[in-house]
Amino acid sequence: MNYKGDNEFYYKFIERLNKLSSLSWNQIITTQKHGFGTEKMPVDQIKPALPNFITPDVKDLIVFRANGDNRPFLGLRKNNVFHIIFIEEIFGDVYNH
Repeated sequence: MNYKGDNEFYYKFIERLNKLSSLSWNQIITTQKHGFGTEKMPVDQIKPALPNFITPDVKDLIVFRANGDNRPFLGLRKNNVFHIIFIEEIFGDVYNH
């Protein structure tokens, strides 16, 4: 399924970010992964090249769901800041599900 140009995906993604920003990390950690929770994805399972700032000591990225259809976005948490690295617009482009 091709999602290129799916404006609603990005609209819902922004809504999801807004909702996530109102939660504490403890609330996020205890939430179901397909809701507002997370899961870890080993960096060796990521298909695209990792940015240079992902150093060898980083073993996992954090996966969030971008909207209700389970397409994810992945990033790295540094203290209380989450850095988005990948947004999977087309299901399966970033890692195999």
